[in-house]
Amino acid sequence: MNSLKSPDIGEIVDPDRVVIINLNYSADIFRNVFSKMEFIMAWEYLESQLNKYSIPVLYTNLENTTENDGTLAAYLGKKHSVRAAHTAPVSPLDGKFIEKFTKYMPENREDVMTVPHEDIFLESGVEEWIRQSGRDTVLFTGFFTERDVYISAFEAIMRKYYSVIISDATSTYSERIFFTSLDLISQTVEVIDTRDLEKIW
Repeated sequence: MNSLKSPDIGEIVDPDRVVIINLNYSADIFRNVFSKMEFIMAWEYLESQLNKYSIPVLYTNLENTTENDGTLAAYLGKKHSVRAAHTAPVSPLDGKFIEKFTKYMPENREDVMTVPHEDIFLESGVEEWIRQSGRDTVLFTGFFTERDVYISAFEAIMRKYYSVIISDATSTYSERIFFTSLDLISQTVEVIDTRDLEKIW
């Protein structure tokens, strides 16, 4: 029987062992997510901690590809349209939120990696980047909670990393999709928010 003690969340998110990966950090995506204010507030907190603890951050963007041209591309586009149909209505505050969002765009090109798949580990340099950091916990932020974040967080576990989703620093088109996704993934992956992090960091 395995008698090893399971680490608690405080140990898992120790600043000396974490990296942050921010998926699909794009103003075009951000303008259509439902929780703009919460996302901005989450990143204001995270930004204040990055230099304090020297936490490595990687921004990933999904490559535009025509590889799946044809019926599969049409099918995937239709599925995306169904999700996007739940986009929150435009708010008078959206312009201010987008302006704040752009403040947290990566300053250095070396902090950005284009990935070919929604699973950011597949056929990319992401795992090598984590390995070179010498750290073993991945904190996931960005878009979309129900797809890229969901898939990549599971994949991190399978690749033997601790995997944590910072819930208020991720978002998607609708509140229903967001919470349903987080509820499912929390059965396997740790899900916390920045208020939890504040108590630890």
